[in-house]
Amino acid sequence: MILELIKLKEESLVYDEAFCLS
Repeated sequence: MILELIKLKEESLVYDEAFCLS
């Protein structure tokens, strides 16, 4: 459960970076 939250958080961070770069 916690690992899923961490994975979700990491994915959201990646999306944020991609959005900022685009």
